[in-house]
Amino acid sequence: MLILPKSSGLVLVLVLTVAASANIAWTTIDYPGSTSTFVNGINNKGDVVGSYRDGGDLFYHGFLLSGGVFTTIDYPSAYSTSAEGINDAGDIVGTYCPVQVPCEPTGFLLHNGIMTTIRVPGREYTWIHGINNAGDMVGESQLNKGTIGFVLKKGSGFTRIVALGAKATYVKGINNAGDIVGYFYPRGQTSQQRGYLLRDGIWQLMDFPRSRMTEINSVNDNHQIAGAATGVGVQRGFARYNNHILILKHTTDFVWVMGINNEAVMAGYFSDGLRVHGFIRTH
Repeated sequence: MLILPKSSGLVLVLVLTVAASANIAWTTIDYPGSTSTFVNGINNKGDVVGSYRDGGDLFYHGFLLSGGVFTTIDYPSAYSTSAEGINDAGDIVGTYCPVQVPCEPTGFLLHNGIMTTIRVPGREYTWIHGINNAGDMVGESQLNKGTIGFVLKKGSGFTRIVALGAKATYVKGINNAGDIVGYFYPRGQTSQQRGYLLRDGIWQLMDFPRSRMTEINSVNDNHQIAGAATGVGVQRGFARYNNHILILKHTTDFVWVMGINNEAVMAGYFSDGLRVHGFIRTH
């Protein structure tokens, strides 16, 4: 059963100060033998999860990188698997496609070596992106091309997340206080994408300066956020520290930040023009 959220206010947050990044230490992550590697999440221990594509097939495999060791994550009998989020206990969430066409995205939880399918009741497709230490999960679901976000609290069922005036809402991350982040598409807009932070029932909208699309992918327990924005010919990763924006630049103009932990270590992926590489960024 879907539980409707309480009504909430709408607060516009204008980020006016942009700070350039400097002295960033990057670690490139390539799954051995892969042709592309995407890092999607990081926990406070520095473990990362993501997906990769190898040269022998056209579909994707999930993976965990912990203590320098890669472990492949494939949902049994699935066509493709992507690991999206990980908490400090090592619980992993993600999405898999049971068959190639149509994909029919379905969420999953990997806990103590056991994989469990997660589906929003009454919806066609379910994506899972994030999980906190309490086991609360976030993502979105679709029915007849209508997309809404959700929070699945352990023992409490699903809560709908729908931004005011949105034609589609996506939920990408959740911290241990229950704050959630994501993005949405306003009704009547064909190209605008707006990021948001939802805390204590209050929506804070976040538009990256001089961009047409803003995506917030992660929030840590220090209320720092990370995401990416699309401008003209560039896709820049960023993090927000208080009221400042730290722009992440690497070898090209394509950088996507997917996770930020409590030590402000960031994880995501970038393109060098030939392939996609995962990365970890430290101070």
